[in-house]
Formats: sequence, structure tokens, C-alpha cells
Amino acid sequence: MQTPNTSYSGQKEYAAHGMRYRWYFYLALLLIPVITILACNAITNFYNTHIDSWAYHDRFYVQEQNQDPIPSQILYEEARKYLPANAILVSAKIDQSPDSSAQFKFKVNGLYNQSIFLNPYTGEVLGVLDGQQSNTRFWVGTVIYWLLLLLTCWLALWCALRIERCRSS
Repeated sequence: MQTPNTSYSGQKEYAAHGMRYRWYFYLALLLIPVITILACNAITNFYNTHIDSWAYHDRFYVQEQNQDPIPSQILYEEARKYLPANAILVSAKIDQSPDSSAQFKFKVNGLYNQSIFLNPYTGEVLGVLDGQQSNTRFWVGTVIYWLLLLLTCWLALWCALRIERCRSS
């Protein structure tokens, strides 16, 4: 009576076991860029106001003065001069602290927000930020996203080629 070749069946199980972990490795390589992008976007969204106030410090802050600020209605009317007639006021941040500017955020044409920053003491317009422009981190995230996407596509093609080579040999 012949005994089964246990070393051969053991090798087969080991190969199947190794193949499963190889697929986990390739899956992890494909998911790591996606998870990294999601984590970076979550962090930048969480610190959105801090990033914007750092990047546009000249628009968010003014020199503190000893006079009273201009009434909010006059500031609002001054801000409306720089926008189309169909712009809708979304929010207004006035009198938060003596050194902060007055910020009016409008929805323009129903598409994007546009913020206008005014000096609360003089009524002078400090600057305007479009919704697309205020996200400095957006462009950095977009470049990183496309680079990681290209890397992931290359990796997927490379893995498919390796698998095909293993099958043919």
C-alpha cells in the first residue's frame, strides 16, 4: 500500500496560504494611497479656518484702533457694492475681536461662496476670496491625489503583469 505524499500536499497548502497573503499585500498597497488621501482631506477640513487665517492673514486681521467700529448695516452695504445683484448673504462675522476684520460670505449665482473682508473701522475692502480661491489646500490635495492615482494604476498594472507571468510559468 502506498502512503500519500504529504510533503506535496503540504507544499500546496503552503503555496495557497502564501498566495492569499500576497493578495492581502497587493490589496493593502492599493488601499494605502486611498486611506492616505482621505486622512489628509479630513485633517485639512478639520483645520480649515486655521489654514485660511494663516494663508490670508492680511484679510482676516486689521490694526486695532481706538475708535468704534462702523455699524454692521453700513459694512453690509459696502460689501454688496462688490458683488452681483443676485448674490445671497450666507453669513456675516462682525465684532468678534478688536483686531479681526468683518467678513461677509455670499453665495454667488447659487454656485460658490465668495467672502468679502472689510476693515470694521474704515469700511475699506481688504480683499475678496472666491470659493475656489480660498482653498489653498485644495490644489495641494489635488496634485497629491493625481500622483497617488497614477501610482496606484501603475501598481495595479504591474501586479496584473506579475500574476500573468506566474501563471504562465
